[in-house]
Amino acid sequence: MKRVMANAPDHDAATLVALETATEALLPLTRVVFLLHRVDDLSYEAIACRLSIGVSAVESGLADALYRLCCTLDGDTAERAMPEALADAHALLSRRYRCYCEGRLRALDIPAPLDWDDGEDDDVAVMRAMIQSMPSAVLQTFILSETGNLTCTQIAKRMGTFRWIVRRRMLRAIYRVAQRPVSFERWLRGI
Repeated sequence: MKRVMANAPDHDAATLVALETATEALLPLTRVVFLLHRVDDLSYEAIACRLSIGVSAVESGLADALYRLCCTLDGDTAERAMPEALADAHALLSRRYRCYCEGRLRALDIPAPLDWDDGEDDDVAVMRAMIQSMPSAVLQTFILSETGNLTCTQIAKRMGTFRWIVRRRMLRAIYRVAQRPVSFERWLRGI
């Protein structure tokens, strides 16, 4: 799906691909602020209200996005730290997102709180909890499928069971993973 920015001038295809790639490299909050403003054409106040953050955080987010996009498109590396107003908003939203994840996991009978690591992507911590909550036979089947790229027949042979059991376990694993909380960025876009 191609995004079209409001009031965007016509550019060649290579420039648009480069801009899309640079936009995808932004941090989630910065990217969401940028897209809400430039694609959805929302005002700073509307974005601040939607995300429950200050207008200064929205301004910082847009400025940071533009700086990082320009650096990337110019072939440079963006070396400045996240602006303070944006960092504060990110910390607030991250805490709210973690509460949402823990509530969603409790609803799935997965014990909370999770062992959150500020150096790790929250989505990784959530996926780890989802995987660890699988019954051992389902988990073993899932791991063989995902890491070994084995077919159901190969997994059945290795585990000494039937193909239909392997398929059933895989469906349970897929269903379990599909129930996980949405990613931080999707959560931000859905606020």
